[in-house]
This record gives sequence, C-alpha cells and structure tokens, in this order.
Amino acid sequence: SHSTWVYNKTNNAADVKPVKPTAGTPTPATKQQNNPPTNGPNPYYYARSPTLRLAKKLANANATLCFSGDSIDYQIYSAFHNNLRRIAQIHRLHFPDEHKRGGDLVSVVTREIPVKHATKPGNVDDWFMYGHRPQDGDDSFLHANRPPPHGFGSIYSILETKAFFRNEQSTGTGTKARIRYYMSYGWSPWNVDFMEDCSVIIMNLGLHYHPDGNHTDKKARHPLMDDMLAAITYLSNFTASKDNRIAVWRSALPQHFPTTDGHFYGWKKMQKDSCSVIDKRNSGIQQIYNTVYDEAFSKLCQPRQQIGEKAEQLCHHHSHRCDVNPLGDVGYQTIYNFWRTNNCTEQMKRERLRLVNWNGIKEKHVTGTILRWNIFNLFDQTKWHSQDLDCSHFCYIPPLFEAAFERLELLIS
Repeated sequence: SHSTWVYNKTNNAADVKPVKPTAGTPTPATKQQNNPPTNGPNPYYYARSPTLRLAKKLANANATLCFSGDSIDYQIYSAFHNNLRRIAQIHRLHFPDEHKRGGDLVSVVTREIPVKHATKPGNVDDWFMYGHRPQDGDDSFLHANRPPPHGFGSIYSILETKAFFRNEQSTGTGTKARIRYYMSYGWSPWNVDFMEDCSVIIMNLGLHYHPDGNHTDKKARHPLMDDMLAAITYLSNFTASKDNRIAVWRSALPQHFPTTDGHFYGWKKMQKDSCSVIDKRNSGIQQIYNTVYDEAFSKLCQPRQQIGEKAEQLCHHHSHRCDVNPLGDVGYQTIYNFWRTNNCTEQMKRERLRLVNWNGIKEKHVTGTILRWNIFNLFDQTKWHSQDLDCSHFCYIPPLFEAAFERLELLIS
C-alpha cells in the first residue's frame, strides 16, 4: 500500500515522514481549514514539491525561465505547467475554505504569444525586419541563412505559463513566475532575439540530428558539433552580457528504440515492435548525443573549479566556464555571422558596442558560465514511454518530472 505524508509545522522537508493511514482517520477536508492537520493521511506532497519551490524562487526574483528545443522540451515545459496545476488542485481539495476566500496556493494561467516571421512569405531581404519568412522554394534555410519555409523547426508562437503566488505578509499583492517554451528543432539563430528578456535559458539540440556519421541536422544539414559550438557561443555571451542571467544545457534523454544502440535509424531497422533496454556496450553510457555535447564543451569550456577537492569531484561536470569570441569569423553559424549574412546592421552595431564597453576596454572574447542539467539516468526506463514504438517521448509521470526539476532547482540555486 502507499504511504501518505504528514504535515509538519516547520515546513521542513527533513521533518516530513511517511505514515500508514489508519481506519477512521478524518481527511483534511473535514478539519479546520485554517490550521493544517498534523496527523492522519494527508498528501502534503506540494509542501515538498521541487516544481513549486523552483517556481517560487523564480517569482521572488521576478524571473522568466525559458525552455528552447524540440518536442522533448515541450514535454518538459508541459510537465512543469501540469505539476503546478496539480499542486494547486490538491491544495484546493484539502483546503476548500481557503479557495473560497481566494487563498489559492498558486494560480496558473497560460497564453500564447504569436511570432510573425514564420507566418507568410516575404522577399528574401526583409524577413528579419518585417517578420516575413523567405519565399516558397527558397532553400536558404539549408545554409541557416534564413528561417525555414513554413516555419518547420522554428517558433511560430511562444507558449507561456504564469504562476502567481500571494504575498503571505500582506493582502492584495503577490509575485509571479513566467515559464516559456520556444520551439526549435535545430540550431535556430533567428529565434534568439525573442529570448532577450529570459532570465534562465535551458537549451538542447540532438534528437533531430542523425545519430550516425557526422550527426547532421535532418533539415538544415549542419553537423551537430558545429551547431553546438554556435549554441555555446550564444549562451556564454548571454550570461556575460547582463547580470542575473543563467544558461543551462540539458542532457539528451535516452531513446529506447529496438536497435543496436537505442537510436532511431528508420522504421525498417527496428528489431522488434516495442521499446528496448539500451545496450550500453554499443551506445556508451549516455548515448551519442551526450557524447557530442561533452566534446563540444571540451573545445570552448573548462569545468568550473569548486572549493575543496570533494566539491570539485562532485560538481565540476555541472558548471563550465566558456571563453568565446562572439564576433569571430568562424565556420559555424554564430549569431553574429547570421546577422552579418542578413545585413542586420542594428544588431551588429549593438553587439560591437556592448563588447567595446565591456570593462571599459575593447574586448573581443567574453567568458560566460553554462550549467549542465544531467537527467539522462532518471528517464532510462523503457516502460515510461508513451507508446510501444514512441521510444523518445515519455508519459507524464509527476514524480519523475519532480525528480528532474529538483536537480534543476539545485543546479541554478
């Protein structure tokens, strides 16, 4: 049978202990609503929820958390949203009187922010300034010079969840956290201007790049390594360009396709009709995409040294200091190269001016910190996939995503 959680007035997670329910114990809804019960079955899971703790920290800082990536990141964004709604519903169930008085633990609302550059064709020169994508049939996207036709792999809207918290010290006031999702099925330099007001950016590239050969993007035909170097340059510059910014690189989640290494090589390569445990002898400990990430970080970054040998052993692989040249003439598509290709003179001028004013000297190289959110092992279970042969996406399992968000909370705290 399942244990339930007993509320402790200290609200200290270490003091919350599981107990077995006993027959005849009243439920929280039958008790005095102003004083939370101190015994009996009571799912005070939300008092310990990492999702709620993280959302509160974001709200107290008036911060915006932005997920950028493909459908896996959309699932993670949705899980954050669903966890908050679930917590709010549990609280209302056990404290109906507080809900009637407008005392919800958290209020969650959503909206969709339209983005225009993928809505209709324009000419090949004015898309950036006027929000038009290239004309149909223009293959400039294959060189990452312009947004893709029909908006594939690039945002046509930004999804936003707002979590409102009442201020416990006063009435009528409160704080809010913003959580957003930016669709990106590959490195998309045309998207980043929409993320300027993000406080925390969590980014990932991977599953839409071929798992073999040069690991090229299935649409843009860029090597994953090149796009990783461009993304690291952007994220490092993002954190260095303004105070109180955080950049996070998410590990690729495991794929459990019935192939030699768990990756998808086409339906004809399937060895059976259900997801399979990864053969670590063929795929490595965390499969090929995470291996490429490690190689890319080793080219531009160094593990950030911690205080003390033990701390260094435990934490060095989570925080990287990256030295980059945002204006560098490199072979991969950095943001600056993208602006230069499209004659975006205002953006280029703004970036040059910022670098000139950096510490009062003409500085070309900047150093920024990127954190790495490693959650591969949490999801390495074949039974958690949503369908027999959808071996990439995962079911919405609240405790699974709570565990992932706990690592994120610890990482950015």
